[in-house]
Amino acid sequence: MGRWARILPLWVAAVAAPQDARQAAVHKARGDAHLQQGRARQAVEEYDKSLELGYEHPSLYQGRGNALRQLKQYQKAIEDYTRAIRLRLDNPEPYKDRGLAYVGMDQFRDAIEDYDRALRFNPKYAAAYVERGFAFGQIGQFDKAIADFNRVLELDPEMRRAYVLRGDAYRRLGKFAEAQRDLTEALRRDPKDAQSLLARASAYVGAGEKEKALADREEAVRLRPDWADAYLARGGSYHMLGQHEKGLADRTQAIRLAPNDPDPYYARGSALFLMGRHEEAVQDLERAIQLKPDYDEVREVLFKARAALEEARK
Repeated sequence: MGRWARILPLWVAAVAAPQDARQAAVHKARGDAHLQQGRARQAVEEYDKSLELGYEHPSLYQGRGNALRQLKQYQKAIEDYTRAIRLRLDNPEPYKDRGLAYVGMDQFRDAIEDYDRALRFNPKYAAAYVERGFAFGQIGQFDKAIADFNRVLELDPEMRRAYVLRGDAYRRLGKFAEAQRDLTEALRRDPKDAQSLLARASAYVGAGEKEKALADREEAVRLRPDWADAYLARGGSYHMLGQHEKGLADRTQAIRLAPNDPDPYYARGSALFLMGRHEEAVQDLERAIQLKPDYDEVREVLFKARAALEEARK
């Protein structure tokens, strides 16, 4: 009903409007339909046509901003959200959406300011609380993040994402029991979410429950056999349990699935170094540096691996 409540007034206005206005409303409605179906480029094209015909409305700029954000054209999206805000200052939605665009640019403090503005206009806006909580987490303010997620769950106890993000915040604070509880709640709502399984596995690792962590990571691989991160995580569990050949096999599979990602090379190289296979370790770690030259953690391990290799050759 909500979508039709937004679209119907446009069609009613179009019937009584001049030809250009009717055509502009048609393009706007087509843009909304494309956006809803995930066709962001087509949506932008339709919104552009509507604007070319002189149609200016906050929802048009907000819609095009959402499409541009999906295309990761964050600065252009911010410009459109700003236009939407200027046309209607008291609407919290474009502030929240502009915050999402700032997050896309890693400008988390700017995002928080926009979420603050959205919440001033609507103190019960659960979506703004959850996004502000996420942004707080990205700058390490986990207590503030948890407070926002608590507020979300007061407003909407079924918002699964709030459980996932609060669980991650608890894990980062070392509160592993609370993290496990929240991530279990998230998985109760969607047992097939491999991302939440990996997050809960990390909480199990923090609590020293290595077997439970392995079980979650095995399930993640079963659910998403084409996901490199799942193999990378399971490989870590195998190494922690002393099953090093299985760990190497998983990290090799992660490399096959994501050959341009430096992390699997770093993980396999680090494991090889700890196993005393220094020459192979150096090869993997050098490849990781090639893919990400500013990867300082890799450089530290690479320095040690090269030193160990030189020592072994003496």
